[in-house]
Amino acid sequence: RFKVDIEGDIRHELEHSGQSTDTLMDVQRKVPDSQIWKTLQRAEDYYTSKAEVPAYVSQLVLKSKKKGTDAADAIDKELYNIYATGMDEGYTEEQLAPLMSRIREMWQYYLMTRWPDQDWPIEFRAENES
Repeated sequence: RFKVDIEGDIRHELEHSGQSTDTLMDVQRKVPDSQIWKTLQRAEDYYTSKAEVPAYVSQLVLKSKKKGTDAADAIDKELYNIYATGMDEGYTEEQLAPLMSRIREMWQYYLMTRWPDQDWPIEFRAENES
């Protein structure tokens, strides 16, 4: 398990290595002191940024492949961890629910567009698809 976690972390950082300086600096501008949970807006800016969405989703896809699990489930598990962190930081369920929905929507969209040939769960697909 530890090896898979480290490989996932490396995948996350490798994804950043291919990103432009502007993309990476955008996160630094929005969260300059690395205090992601200082405000809900900061948390949203971080977890939905053009830098972090590909990094997190790529990390989770690699981990799910190594564990033989579904990437969508890995995303939901990570989102639960993010949610729990927000709760630990003092935010309420009502405050976190819209944020978690936005993060989940963006991460799922990225997952489906980067790996379009996968057989994703029905709730990920557009309503006009089977």
